[in-house]
Amino acid sequence: MRSAVLLLLPAAVSAASELRGKEWYGYWEDWCNENEDVTWWADNTPGNCAAGCPLTKGLFKKAGSYNTLSYAFSTLLKQPKPDQNDCSGGCPVWDGNAIYREKDTSITAASTPDKPSASVTSIMEFCRYARQFPGGPKRCLIGLGGWSDWARLGTSENAQKLAKLVGKLVLHTFADGVDLDFEHLSEYTQKYGDGEIPAYIALANGIRKELDAITAQTWNDTVNARVGSLNTKNSWGKQTAAYLGEVAANGVPRFELVYTTRFNAFRNPNSPFDWNQNKTNTTYITDDEGRKVWPQTSTAFDTVNVMSYDQDAGLTLDFQNILTNFHNGGVPQEKLNIGFEPGEQGGGGTWEGQAADLEAVDFVNSGKWGGAMIWGVNPDKGDQPQAYKIEAGFVKAVSDALKFPTWPWGTAPKYTEYPGPSA
Repeated sequence: MRSAVLLLLPAAVSAASELRGKEWYGYWEDWCNENEDVTWWADNTPGNCAAGCPLTKGLFKKAGSYNTLSYAFSTLLKQPKPDQNDCSGGCPVWDGNAIYREKDTSITAASTPDKPSASVTSIMEFCRYARQFPGGPKRCLIGLGGWSDWARLGTSENAQKLAKLVGKLVLHTFADGVDLDFEHLSEYTQKYGDGEIPAYIALANGIRKELDAITAQTWNDTVNARVGSLNTKNSWGKQTAAYLGEVAANGVPRFELVYTTRFNAFRNPNSPFDWNQNKTNTTYITDDEGRKVWPQTSTAFDTVNVMSYDQDAGLTLDFQNILTNFHNGGVPQEKLNIGFEPGEQGGGGTWEGQAADLEAVDFVNSGKWGGAMIWGVNPDKGDQPQAYKIEAGFVKAVSDALKFPTWPWGTAPKYTEYPGPSA
């Protein structure tokens, strides 16, 4: 049975809303821990979870303390390449046709809300669970990019095309925004010329324009189209229809755009290696990348997530200097989240330990810093057994120490806790 609802139009939220409160921001790895955190089959779900769907038994257990969650990752490549380390094997230009997730074509210019892809369904499910989280709602963002996404924009024209698809993906999934985790801008620039960073700048500003253009009427028209496509004879369709009624009633959210970058994106000109406690003169292709991006995107981004982890062997990061360097480079304190990754580290580095991370939390609490983030909420027990083992204790220690609100942007929306009366 198909059903439709006539929904009232709440006022849209202005992009000029007040600055957010502190964030405790977590990345949900959408491929980890099959039958615990993710399933690739569900009979009642449109698309049968072919692109993977989050499972509440894992999400509700592991994400309880966060106020903001990012669903990682959507990509520009049809198939991500996690084992690739550089462009020596070639890095193609994005095909300009679609955003992808694990081989699935997530969204194209022709996509409509009444016929969602498996990826759109799974992202919307994640956002539904975040909003209906037991104990109160959490913000839900779409992670775009990531280490394994080795496709490049190539041109500003491509960037504008992608920005429109990103805005459409947010609209069709009813998400709270987008996290741009484009980790290879400098590699692309070195191999292919100077066009990639200007293209990224065009992308960020283009996405902000697309998000700001989502009106209450557009939001509600999209909700109505999605509800009208549901089969409410099954429990999933019934629950989803009830949830979408609340999406409409709560109105257009404050859309958040996140710039995720490395710890060396802003260095101290007077002491370029002070981000490293050992003060070794280690240089990287990504040094000062943020100084090339930020001046032309500062009004587009609400948040900057600093990947202060995955350092090379023998390096020990100085979290206070990293945050200070970003702020002195022009990023407002309120937009800066320091990043942690407990357990195994990429690049051969060694985790600095919980005590050092809690010292960084104390520093964040001592000023107007934006908050903290973690990669990731649900480490894979096969790939990261140490992180999987210590994660719960570490998250509790950080969330107990960090001074952050349950909802970081103004007044929290009202959602029925999952599964609600329609289950």
